[in-house]
Amino acid sequence: MNKTNGVSLGMRMSTAGGLEEAKSCKNLDLNNGYNNLDSNTNCDSLDSRNGDKSVDANKKLRDQNSNCDSVLPEYGSRLADFLEKKTKVALLLDFDGTLSPLVSRPEDAILPDHTKKLLQRLASKPKVFLAIISGRQVDNVRDKVRLDEITYAGSHGLDIIFSDSSKYEHPISEDTLAKSRSLLTQVKEQCERDGAMVEDKGAVFTFHYRNVPLEKQAELISQVESLIQAVGFRAGRAHAAIESKPPLHWDKGKACNLIMDKMFGKDWRDSVGPIFVGDDVTDEDAMLALQGYGLSFKVTGSTESLADHVTHADVKLATVQDVTQLLAWIDRLL
Repeated sequence: MNKTNGVSLGMRMSTAGGLEEAKSCKNLDLNNGYNNLDSNTNCDSLDSRNGDKSVDANKKLRDQNSNCDSVLPEYGSRLADFLEKKTKVALLLDFDGTLSPLVSRPEDAILPDHTKKLLQRLASKPKVFLAIISGRQVDNVRDKVRLDEITYAGSHGLDIIFSDSSKYEHPISEDTLAKSRSLLTQVKEQCERDGAMVEDKGAVFTFHYRNVPLEKQAELISQVESLIQAVGFRAGRAHAAIESKPPLHWDKGKACNLIMDKMFGKDWRDSVGPIFVGDDVTDEDAMLALQGYGLSFKVTGSTESLADHVTHADVKLATVQDVTQLLAWIDRLL
């Protein structure tokens, strides 16, 4: 279950940015165009350029619910097989940098209207279970998405509101919570300067330095990490951010498994197919936890970072727009 940089197999979207399969297949170069694939049009034909391994470019979309007759690239056939063989599909999706573009201030993030409509359509399908699993507080991410009867997990899974309205709160000792609140105050007082800000998430917090001048970032990063580590917490790196991580032995991977167990029972692996999509370091825990049972996609942020990005994910996407196209593709397949 090692990470791979996926440099040996590339699959790139011609319109929105990129898709690359993260596999260790040496000497294989495959490029495919995903031509304006969305939920309102038929699938356009796809062009394959093969290297050392031949690819059956004549495989047709096995979609019983649409009239799409065009071919899909090699990975598309794998996705179609995966969806067809499962009685239920669980879409487990991050929010920031996955469904919503990254922004300077977390409060300014929005879910694009077309993405929300696509999620609504997917959630309404009998075969689909939808969960949003975010680093935000659970009530905050629910307010951002505003879809009823789906599952929301906040603070990387510490707090979960299930689609049946039941809740899960990961146990946190009073001592750990007190340390976290004291640390939050320290970091705010000493480090919230030069455009930096602290996002309070209750038991944890995130220090954002995206708006800090480049020449001042290193000093602030070092200071924040030192304060976090001094109380026995771990400092986790994220996109232009540092996250406080108390020793709770909990992460998005464990949260995903809890959600799956709760909603489908302990034997869900036999019939339910999870598909996880995320963009950050914290999402790697979910990608690793679901290896062998589901499919995972990692958003790298740009086409330039596709080849060198190391991840546990099966496939690398370049942008948030690629995620939307992936979801539209799944919508048509189901």
